[in-house]
Amino acid sequence: MVKIKEAGSNTIKKSPIIFKDSLILKINCNQQIIKFNAKCQQITGYEEDEILNKDIFGTLIPDRYKSYWNDFINSKNKTVDDLKIPLITKNGHEIMISWASFPVKNQGNNNYDVNLVGNVVSDWNDFIEKNVSRDKRNISEKYDTSLKLVSELKQINLSLEKKNQELEKDLNKLEGKLKKKSEEPIVEPGKIVNKSLYSVSELFGGKKKRQEYENMMRELDEREKILNKIENKLVDDKKKINEQIIEFKKWRQRLEQLENELENRKKLIDRQEKLMMDEITDTKDTLPINFKDELPTNQDIFDKIPGCAAIIQRGILKKVNDSFAELIGYNVREIIDKSLFDFIGPEGFSDIERFYFNRLKGEDAYFYQTVLVTKDNNQINVEVVTKPTFFNGEKADIAVVKKVDLTDNDKN
Repeated sequence: MVKIKEAGSNTIKKSPIIFKDSLILKINCNQQIIKFNAKCQQITGYEEDEILNKDIFGTLIPDRYKSYWNDFINSKNKTVDDLKIPLITKNGHEIMISWASFPVKNQGNNNYDVNLVGNVVSDWNDFIEKNVSRDKRNISEKYDTSLKLVSELKQINLSLEKKNQELEKDLNKLEGKLKKKSEEPIVEPGKIVNKSLYSVSELFGGKKKRQEYENMMRELDEREKILNKIENKLVDDKKKINEQIIEFKKWRQRLEQLENELENRKKLIDRQEKLMMDEITDTKDTLPINFKDELPTNQDIFDKIPGCAAIIQRGILKKVNDSFAELIGYNVREIIDKSLFDFIGPEGFSDIERFYFNRLKGEDAYFYQTVLVTKDNNQINVEVVTKPTFFNGEKADIAVVKKVDLTDNDKN
């Protein structure tokens, strides 16, 4: 891990080149947010006035990372890089960020604020995106299954309602017959009505029919109870299914929002990649035409390389020409065998970190932008074009440094 010197109390000038690509946060010793750049606002959806002076926990950092975060901030080395902790966006999403930190001493006291420089971890978020797509398919399948179940339950309900109507018709007919029967006069044995004599067999026949009626009524009551239970169950099932349908609709809306956010993020990354490629295209021709695979060993020849040049091996400055030394206000002896990072300003670490990370991944990286700090603590925005070579039999890089005019970049 690259160690970074603790920053002093000097005011750090903002560099649009760095700010447009990285998240810049600053917290005080009370864990309150005191700086929140445009990239942070773009990624999280919060405006600056919504975040400033708020505790970082419960607002931007998930509570489950609190112990991990405190170890990160309170590191004995004071500087940490490539620590992956997510940010919580305004709409509740978590986006994984790779952080680097360095302390900045407050003016007028002995406390330290902490500057944080972060970049979105695209691989991790791509993995989340794939899981969201998979969950979306699972939810869609469950939704289709539920719709099929609702359709089947509707058919069963229609069938039961039809049977219930038929039973009600039979019951109405039976009640009509019984009512008509009950209106007939009761005739005592041997009594003549309308000059007719009821026989004993007719009396016993009426009793038998009455018994059949009572049995039928009991059967109808039982069937009605069963139908009521089935109907109540159907009502409960409908209610549950309706709740599931509402929940699925909410998930579908949520998934559509995620799709829109992922699409917007993809467009943003595409624009950033195009901008970076344009910058590389504009700068790649600045290498001297006499650069060869083998490094000139004569210091006089090295000094004749146009512009500011240095030989860097494992991050150490092995050779520099006079133009490079004059650029940062040192003499050559003060620079040789010093780490390049001793002359990099805090705002310049993001791009150089990304450059070396791409080199480790095997990508063909040869250009980056950074901020150099002069001996008088002034900052210079520069572009660096590198070419692989050998120095004392080991791999090294020739770096040609070109000062950047921020006013011209803003116009472009």
